[in-house]
Amino acid sequence: MADRFPAQIEIGGPITPDHLQDLFTLARDENCTFNFDESITPFATFLDHIRKHQTLTLTDAEACYGTMEEIEQFCREHRLTFVRHSDGRYEWNAELAWWSPQTGEGSCPSDQNRRVLIAVTDIARSLKKGSPARKVARLTKLLAKDTPPTVPPLVVTGGRP
Repeated sequence: MADRFPAQIEIGGPITPDHLQDLFTLARDENCTFNFDESITPFATFLDHIRKHQTLTLTDAEACYGTMEEIEQFCREHRLTFVRHSDGRYEWNAELAWWSPQTGEGSCPSDQNRRVLIAVTDIARSLKKGSPARKVARLTKLLAKDTPPTVPPLVVTGGRP
């Protein structure tokens, strides 16, 4: 049996009305909620959440291994940026995972509060040799590698939902 633990995904980018309806149906079928306990139904509630927050943030208290595979795949197929945070549990560490049309896929360890964790050994290695400017460049590259993209607003294109 799969380990299940909380996950949260924030979604943004341009979406057609039909695809927005498909995303709603998928989220409903996957038992997603807002804030781990608020229903996303009916569709008007779903739309109100997007209007209020500009992005769509879905939660699942019982996500399989802390992932939201169907929703993540939907986002990739429809070129929607997402950042997912999975809580740690048992032998699984907390994680931030993301995808965007501009940067592609990425992930990094995090704490339970969505803060990126970087190993001290990686930081030390970046600061070990070279001029101060070279050290700063290596450290900047290290930090950029483990930085999820900013999720743009979820904007309905081509008509009203």
